[in-house]
Amino acid sequence: MSQKQEVQNAVQAAKKDLEKEQKEALTKKVKAIVKETLERIDKENVKVKKHQDNVSILKKDLKDLESGRLDLIEDRQRKNPDALKITVIIVKKIKIVDRIISKPWYQPYEIIPNFNYSISASFSPSTGNNNSTLTGTTNTANFTNGVMTGNNFSSLSAGTYELASGKTVDIRPRF
Repeated sequence: MSQKQEVQNAVQAAKKDLEKEQKEALTKKVKAIVKETLERIDKENVKVKKHQDNVSILKKDLKDLESGRLDLIEDRQRKNPDALKITVIIVKKIKIVDRIISKPWYQPYEIIPNFNYSISASFSPSTGNNNSTLTGTTNTANFTNGVMTGNNFSSLSAGTYELASGKTVDIRPRF
């Protein structure tokens, strides 16, 4: 083999090595991108699962409120710490020693708000005299801890609710 042939072989081997290194580097970059994409998908799936669990808890709370089953909400909150974080109200059973309550919707519970609540009402009474019209007056009442039974919720939760998103939800009484 001549010296020229050896140089050509060396150049070809170097080219092959360089191409192999470039391909390996490109493969590593592509694999890193794919792995990072898979990691982010996994993280987002965990977030979605958490949100689905939270929505499920809230839907169960709403169903139980409509049915007057505060006992089921209290039980769920006692067993699942996440339910206490997401719920709108915290329900605590009030122990009554002098009587037995046979139906769960008559059991009294302490209701503790787990959200900012206020009712604002404005009115403009008119006595027929334009000088005595009062407009823009707003009264605000804050929700404080109280004692309620499931019967309160089952009989009073029905109605049409307009949500902040503009969506309207109609809840029918469950008797």
